[in-house]
Amino acid sequence: MSIPLGANRVWAWSLLEISIFALSITVVARELIAPSDDVVLLKKTWVVAACFLWVVFWLVIQGTVRSDGSSISEDVFLTRIELLKSLAYSCMFALSIYFLSSRERVTRTIYVIVFAGLAQAFLGAWWVIEGTQSRASGTFISYNHFSGFLEMSIALGVGMMIALPSSRGSHFRSVVRSYAELLLGPKARLRIVLVIMVVGLVMSGSRMGNSAFFGSILISGTLTLLLAKKLNRSTVVLLVSLIVIDIALIGTYFGVERVVNRIQETTMSEEQRVELNRYTVNIVRDHTLTGTGAGTFRHVFPQYRGADVIYFFTNAENDYLEFLSEYGIIGFIPLALIVILSYGAALKTIRTRRSPFYRGIAFGSLMAMTSILIHSFADFNLHIPANACLFMVVLALAWASLNVERARNN
Repeated sequence: MSIPLGANRVWAWSLLEISIFALSITVVARELIAPSDDVVLLKKTWVVAACFLWVVFWLVIQGTVRSDGSSISEDVFLTRIELLKSLAYSCMFALSIYFLSSRERVTRTIYVIVFAGLAQAFLGAWWVIEGTQSRASGTFISYNHFSGFLEMSIALGVGMMIALPSSRGSHFRSVVRSYAELLLGPKARLRIVLVIMVVGLVMSGSRMGNSAFFGSILISGTLTLLLAKKLNRSTVVLLVSLIVIDIALIGTYFGVERVVNRIQETTMSEEQRVELNRYTVNIVRDHTLTGTGAGTFRHVFPQYRGADVIYFFTNAENDYLEFLSEYGIIGFIPLALIVILSYGAALKTIRTRRSPFYRGIAFGSLMAMTSILIHSFADFNLHIPANACLFMVVLALAWASLNVERARNN
């Protein structure tokens, strides 16, 4: 998921697809030889699986050339490239559901993601400090996509902090022990990692990335307070510290003022993305039902852009508009259902499960989804293979938090 350049180059996404397909074939062969109980979790997400199949089937139709030489897609070659990507993302979701079958596997997966985010944050911050980069972007091409990767990684780390056990009790000794664990135990080490990652996020200077991240804390925290039957004091302290300490202290030294200033100084006329989105809406109007074909934005947009747009754009600066323009309503609906159902799974976990661990995982998934969905209004993170694959894992974690060990530990 942290392949250089966000896997947004032919060689990189080809390597990613080959790896995913090879692993998928291996898993299928293993299940045919020696069936396991892990497949049961896949059956519980059959509606989401059906939506993924719907998308893949629709892209096949878009990329099919009729007998008269016509097709739905404006560029069949580009649509077939996106078909392979969509198939890889579908397999990535299925593999994640398959492997996230126990508490240990869920924990291990999140720590791997957090470690990848830490590596990206450290590289981005270090290269800014030494002058290699003016704004942190790690191994990504764009600092916005770098921030998107960090948003989801940090959110899952926050969820793990909430999931980790802590001492309970109202006696003085229990309270002292709880705060000692927070300062000296595994939570402290994870908190330090999260601090470094937030530093990297702030140093990216991404306005929407930082806004989406802190907005996701407020939204997810509010939803949790409304839905959760009981919320630990340590959870409230953690959420408050993320907002207050990270902004007030870390931001003072690592550039949050620059981000705020950039937000205040930005005007509508200065942003090419405003005009870009306006012209993309025209594409949606002309191809509302079927779209222009997955991956064809770069091919179609020059036909719609006005003289005020002077740059060449390969993607719309809005994931929703790009999906609508390329996939049409027929393809956009199942994509929306996948996210809505996964969001609902995370909320249901927080509302119904008594397991603090899985409620914490659900919170992390909820926060990650909220952040990237907000960010998608002003960027195309979900069209970057590395971030799209990570998003698939986030969706799978929402379902894992709802279903794993349900019978043994509600």
